[in-house]
Amino acid sequence: SHLSLFQETLLICGSVQKRKEPLFVVKENEFQAMQLVDSLQRLQPDLRVVYYNQEESLRVETIVQSEVMQSNRIDALYRILSGNFDVCVTHAIASVRKISSPQTLKDSIITVHTGDEIDINALLMKLHFMGYRREKYVEKPFTYAMRGGILDIYSIQMDKPLRIEFFDTEVESLRYFDIDSQRSEKTVDEATNVFATEVILSDENIQDIIKQIGRAHV
Repeated sequence: SHLSLFQETLLICGSVQKRKEPLFVVKENEFQAMQLVDSLQRLQPDLRVVYYNQEESLRVETIVQSEVMQSNRIDALYRILSGNFDVCVTHAIASVRKISSPQTLKDSIITVHTGDEIDINALLMKLHFMGYRREKYVEKPFTYAMRGGILDIYSIQMDKPLRIEFFDTEVESLRYFDIDSQRSEKTVDEATNVFATEVILSDENIQDIIKQIGRAHV
């Protein structure tokens, strides 16, 4: 593009206002993408800008990515799937990196209501496949903890982690709680927990892998 950064920013803001629908912008590299995100947010602070990022290098040291980058990426994907954005900015490498299909990601989202009957073992298994890690206590996103009839989950879009209290298999209460004190606070009737990784194996994926392993040993 021969446009300056400011000209590009004005063009995008004008396009969003005129089209009244989300816009996707792919920049050449991570630096240019971050520049554009910053420019958009400065010019129009109320514009809902999503930045979807992936490491540009696949070297071993970059495979173990920072928790902050992972959190931002999962939050961006959730906002994109929810339609909660005006502009999504990404870069060339991130736009072609392999992730699960939108439907697979949507299907993995768990919404829990007070009074729901839930197979707890199946729920724990789903959390595992969604990319959550089991811990003794929940202190950061993408983790969960199970103690007796209490399940704590920290989903990325939550300000505070969720505590699900069960009576046998029935959801008796849903409360957000404070990480430091571990004390329950606000009570809600419904809560949504999103995926903790952008690569989720569907049942079909798992069956395909099993078949391929079987063929390899024939």
